[in-house]
Amino acid sequence: MKGVYERLDGEIERMPREYERLARGLERISSGYERLDGGLERMPPEYERSAEDIERIPGEYERLDGGLERMNRSYERLAEDIERIPPEYERLGGGIERMPHKYERLARDIERMNWSYERLAEDIERIPPEYERLGGGIERMPHKYERLARDIERMNWSYERLAEDIERIPTKYEHLAEGIERMPHKYERLSSYYDQISNRKSG
Repeated sequence: MKGVYERLDGEIERMPREYERLARGLERISSGYERLDGGLERMPPEYERSAEDIERIPGEYERLDGGLERMNRSYERLAEDIERIPPEYERLGGGIERMPHKYERLARDIERMNWSYERLAEDIERIPPEYERLGGGIERMPHKYERLARDIERMNWSYERLAEDIERIPTKYEHLAEGIERMPHKYERLSSYYDQISNRKSG
């Protein structure tokens, strides 16, 4: 009998520790949810920045198209100037010496035009990598959301398991209480058996 009571006392002493362990588990899960909420709050700004970058791309293309149109008009004007040069030679006659200076100016203008075209070509070459970078970032976003969803699902499962454990605790206490209530009756029955045996021996 003494051993049974000691085991019951041990079970009752362990119950507060079990409650503390459950409380720590709930606290860790709550902090996990807070970290997940913080991650979800940071996701919209990333989408907004990606959307802003994508919105700027058409404007960059329009700007480049406008630059190309201006370059074409400049080349057309240069072609017209070059076509006018032979009549200038004939009309000026003795002023032919001044023509090399015009050629030099035209050469400088053409050089500047070529440099502008090279700059535009470099800008156009940089645009596809920008699209690829933005596309890769946007493709990665759903995977991050899927990972967060899986973490939340695991958290919910842990909460359910803990809730089931907590629901079972009162039942364990009830069983212990019933066992403790039955102990005096068992002790009385054992005592009566002992008395009967003692009476038989003495009789």
